[in-house]
Amino acid sequence: MVIAGAKGSDGKWSKSTYKLIDIGQSRGVGGGLVGHDREECWNRSKPEGTSLLFKIAAIPTAHYDETDRRIIECCIRAQNRRLPCGTECNEGYDREDSVEITNLGSYLPLSPYYTCRVERA
Repeated sequence: MVIAGAKGSDGKWSKSTYKLIDIGQSRGVGGGLVGHDREECWNRSKPEGTSLLFKIAAIPTAHYDETDRRIIECCIRAQNRRLPCGTECNEGYDREDSVEITNLGSYLPLSPYYTCRVERA
């Protein structure tokens, strides 16, 4: 997740200022953030007086592959649409698969729990 945030008067990051800018998936995120092709959009989209913050959720590759990561990315994007950077799934969750996401509180500003499913006619 790419988040804009600011520090409070106590010098700690204030979660109430967090704004989700972008979300994505990658097998190896470490070096992929420096010089990222959407870095300009991240900087342009963050509110004045905030800094860019990055949060990573580890998804073990022994149990999940790229398709699984894309399903999770699409669900989160659809729940938080329209994100200012990136367009994947901004029109909604349009996959055949479904996913349930539980956030134990560490990944603000994401919701604590939601499910993405396709509505069948």
